[in-house]
Amino acid sequence: MKAHEVLRNGARAEQLAGMVLTRDVRGANGQRAFAKGQMVQAAQVPDLLALDWDMLHVIEPEAGEIGEDEAGRRIATAVSGAGTEVRAVSGGHWPLAATHRGMLRVNVERLSRVNAIEGACAYTLFDGQIVEEEQGAQRREIMERELRESGFGAIQ
Repeated sequence: MKAHEVLRNGARAEQLAGMVLTRDVRGANGQRAFAKGQMVQAAQVPDLLALDWDMLHVIEPEAGEIGEDEAGRRIATAVSGAGTEVRAVSGGHWPLAATHRGMLRVNVERLSRVNAIEGACAYTLFDGQIVEEEQGAQRREIMERELRESGFGAIQ
């Protein structure tokens, strides 16, 4: 990935289309118009340019990289097991929750393979711990905005 700084004065569409935002961009009403981590589509560039900002930091994905949302979803799905479900992303985390009361079993080998992927981090409660239904069991966090596609072969 390559980081870029885009100055409002003289900003061009090609500087923004296909780039990943590193912060929320808000509209005149204070509402979030573009979310941190969002890839700007070509059709969205006029809307982004119409907002009030002085400088944006963006990330240019390189060949073979996948975005944070896709990486997080794939990791969460790969490490989830029987009795867990992947929950909605929250703050860069993809939590897994217990679907019923029981004993948590952690596949330590798989967890180690996930944590060997540069930029990814998976953490969990202790193996053998009793969990209640709906209780968070594990979380996946993507430390980088873009991860190499090639790192996922070992966990799928």
